[in-house]
Amino acid sequence: MSIAAFIPLRNQEVRIQPLMREIKKRFFEQIEYFIFINENSTDQTEHVLNQELALLGKDHKYIKMLHTNRRDSFIEAWNIAKKNENTYLISFHEGWEDNIEEIQQIILTQTFENFCITSSVRTPHNENLGHLLNTLSCSLVSKKLSCFIPETKGDSIDIYKLDQLSQSVIKDCHEQIFHLALLCHSKINNHHIQFTAVDNGLNFKSYIKLNTKRFLLILKYLRSIKPSYQEKS
Repeated sequence: MSIAAFIPLRNQEVRIQPLMREIKKRFFEQIEYFIFINENSTDQTEHVLNQELALLGKDHKYIKMLHTNRRDSFIEAWNIAKKNENTYLISFHEGWEDNIEEIQQIILTQTFENFCITSSVRTPHNENLGHLLNTLSCSLVSKKLSCFIPETKGDSIDIYKLDQLSQSVIKDCHEQIFHLALLCHSKINNHHIQFTAVDNGLNFKSYIKLNTKRFLLILKYLRSIKPSYQEKS
């Protein structure tokens, strides 16, 4: 069993160093390989990252891409981790601060090994249309899959067991719902999913425009899947 860490960077100059400090403090020894993907940042992300890479002291790969598509970055990291023969891919997205303490316990106790996906729950609590759409999205997915799905966005920190998932289910879906597609694929194939117990979404906004777009994308995606369908990983 080995873990690769995927750290996508999209204008993250002020958050790289805090993230790396937390990783080194909490579970640095448990991560075998680091994958950094710069998603066409226009700030000083690359400069700050290079300073961190000089002090990293572990095998890693850095890629600078000319797009800002998180789904494609995830697929790239997936392929690198598979080639490196890593078993799990842990992804650190925006909002990692909200779940890192709980993820630390999950990693140190290795409870993630019992699940195909460990997904952070990070639900907005401000009462507006964006929050309502987010709640409705989770309800619709839960009804479609006949099980409770409290989170669909894939924000914060998530852990994937690579050999139980299929890239084909996300290659053609929109980047904003690729995590949802992986959740659905896992449930359809009777794989186990773990959601974090602590909902730490109190400190981020619920954007109406973004959640409206995601809601419409989810409606379209749910019409395309069949819960009885069994796909081999």
